[in-house]
Order: sequence, then C-alpha cells, then structure tokens
Amino acid sequence: MKKLSYKKNRNRLWIAAAGVLLALLHVWVRNTTFSINCNHAHYYPDLYDFLNYILVGKDIGKICYLEYTDLELFLQPISFLVFGLFIAGSYFLSKPTGYFQYCYTRYRNEKTFIKALRQEHLSWIFIYSITYYVTLFVVGCRCSYQIHNWKAILSAISIGILMKILFFVMMKELMLLYFLKKGLISAILSGILGSIILLMMNVAMSGIKMNVLLFSDQVSIAGILFLIIGYIILRIVNKKVDLLELEHI
Repeated sequence: MKKLSYKKNRNRLWIAAAGVLLALLHVWVRNTTFSINCNHAHYYPDLYDFLNYILVGKDIGKICYLEYTDLELFLQPISFLVFGLFIAGSYFLSKPTGYFQYCYTRYRNEKTFIKALRQEHLSWIFIYSITYYVTLFVVGCRCSYQIHNWKAILSAISIGILMKILFFVMMKELMLLYFLKKGLISAILSGILGSIILLMMNVAMSGIKMNVLLFSDQVSIAGILFLIIGYIILRIVNKKVDLLELEHI
C-alpha cells in the first residue's frame, strides 16, 4: 500500500512539474515578442495583458499584441492542449492491447470496465491545468507587470482552469471512443485534430458569446454547455461499444 501511494504521489508531482515547466517555457519563448509588440504600439501592458497574450484572449484581433496574422501566437495554446490530451488519456494510451483483455476479465461487466477507463487519472487533469495557470500568474507577478484589476485576473484564471478541465474530460471520452473502435493512432489523431479544429473555430467565432478555449474574464454559459453536452453524448456512445472488439485493436 505504501509503495502504491508513493507511486501515485510521485506521478502527480511529475504532472505538476510538467505544468510548471511548460508555463515557464511559454513565457521564455514569447515574453520578448510580447514586449516588442507592446513597445512598437506604445502600449503599456499589465498582468492581464500578459496572461491574455500567453493564453490567447477572446479579444484577439482587437488588441495590438493579439493579431490573427501572428501564427506563432497559437503555439502556446496548442502545445498546452496537446500535452494535456496525453495526460488525460495516458491510462489507456500507454497500455498494450493484452492488458485490457486481462483487466476485462477482472471486472463484473462492461460498464464497470469503461467506468474504470474513464475515471483513471482525472486528478492529473486538475493538477496539470491548475499548475500551468498558477505558474503563469506567478511569473507575471515576478516580471513586475502592474495589476490594475485583480477581480478580472482572478476571474479569468478560475474560468480558464474550469474550461480546460471540462475540455480535457470531454476529449478523453472522444479519444477513448476512437481507441476502442480504431486503435491507438486514431485515438491520438482524433484528440489532436479535434483540439486544433475547436481552437480555430473558437478564434474564428471570437466575436460571439460562446467561448470554450480562449482567455476571458467572462463566463460563457454556452461554452460550458457545449463541453458538458459533448461529454454526455460521447459517454453514451462509449457505453454502447462492444468491449469484445478490444481484441481487434
């Protein structure tokens, strides 16, 4: 029991470290460009602007440092989402086919087995999302960016964490569906392509009220409903998958 507990805590520390390191990498790569863009436009950024740039805000195209033509701008959110997908689906993506046949025989029925696949490592999603956002906030404070509106910043960070957790939970269901039906490669591709498409659609429709992945201090009820409904639909579909087909993965 002690070894099992140690292994779980060790893995959680690794996930936390991954969130911290990824946030630091994003700041190191893009902070200079952010400062240059603001200086050229004679714009004096505060902490909200800094987070708005790194996380790509909903007001893209309306502020000097958030331009549609800056393709490098999307490297931060895409890399964060893709890395998060591997964390969310690591339990079934990292296992060989024979492992699932072995586990299947240990559960009472298919529903119990699918439930185990779905719930495993959910805490990793929370840890990864929270440490990434908190690290960006701390680094922004250390960079001496002024804070003009604490409420907007804390609200945007809290909303961002919530939306990313809901997003990863939904995408885990999508990857699980493709994993059960098509195999490992299809599961990974479905997650990556689905994330990029959803992000680009969100950017293209940034002028409307529905927001899923972009940084904002405004709660998007439509975005939350989209993620929850998507999760419920995928969960229902996954329940109907014949797990005997796992032998063909």
